[in-house]
Amino acid sequence: MTPRDELANHRISRAHEALEAAALLIEQCHFASALNRLYYATFYAARALLATKALDSSRHSGVIALFQEHFVKTGLISPDTARALPRAFEKRQTSDYGDFSEPTRDEVLSLRTRCRRSLRRVKSSFGMVESSHVAKSSGLRRSASSIMGFDVRRTLDGKASTVQRSTEHSTASVRSTMPASRFQAPCSGSAQH
Repeated sequence: MTPRDELANHRISRAHEALEAAALLIEQCHFASALNRLYYATFYAARALLATKALDSSRHSGVIALFQEHFVKTGLISPDTARALPRAFEKRQTSDYGDFSEPTRDEVLSLRTRCRRSLRRVKSSFGMVESSHVAKSSGLRRSASSIMGFDVRRTLDGKASTVQRSTEHSTASVRSTMPASRFQAPCSGSAQH
């Protein structure tokens, strides 16, 4: 495997991690944060493609422009698939920086569908091999991404627990343990903070 391929596969792995983190955040009704992770899933996928051509940018807008120029305008990626990136960027900007902006569950689920489709298309178009992005140890499956100061762990029997990490002390306290299906019950149409 070439260094370019290794970098592309690493970035695809990061895209999957962000997509998994988004799913966990959606389950817990953290829609603004889920939207952020969905954007990064598409961003990392675009950067994976750019790595195959030894291209990159230090700015998000630069990554989007290079992606459009080298993959969409050339016909390697369809415009419909490519729309997920600028759409996710716009929604993330509004959600992260807009006062009182709270995305709805439906909005986030719709974007997740587009992001998943885009990621699948990127991988299939360029034969990228998905590397393992989830650490498995001691019977726990844990997202590689840390979510808003919380680690979300899911045991093999389907139970989930949320552990809050302390920034002042290096200790963690378990906040809740319940079946994973119960995380969806308290969600309403808008984010809860």
